[in-house]
Amino acid sequence: MTLPLSSPGDARRAPLALLALLALGWVGAAWAGEGNEAAVGGGAADPAELLGRLVQVLGFLLALAVAAALLRRYGKRWEGKFSGGPIQLLAGRNFAPGVGVRLIRVGSRSWLVGVSRERVVPIAELTAEEVAQALREPGP
Repeated sequence: MTLPLSSPGDARRAPLALLALLALGWVGAAWAGEGNEAAVGGGAADPAELLGRLVQVLGFLLALAVAAALLRRYGKRWEGKFSGGPIQLLAGRNFAPGVGVRLIRVGSRSWLVGVSRERVVPIAELTAEEVAQALREPGP
């Protein structure tokens, strides 16, 4: 997983914002279409037309819900691809809330760091062989 250098979740929020803008445009276009005089107070509405518009809006909302569910499920896979940063989190373990260790890589160098709520402390710089071995061995 690559750590994003911008705010967390930017890679997931951008497609949702685009979907929301498309939704507003599509629903607005559906209600601004021809024969929508009843919506602006220009006469009686045709029940078949109102039912058709309701089906359109409900179909769009269903499609939007499916897209949001897919984005939520698969969004983490794309997170590192959009960040473009050289900092990678290779592994981590929490010992208590807010306290743990992390194995990070910056370029070709790797460190084991201790993490608490107040600070991050380097524990050791690791060689490529030590990192490969640590990632192969299963944890408890």
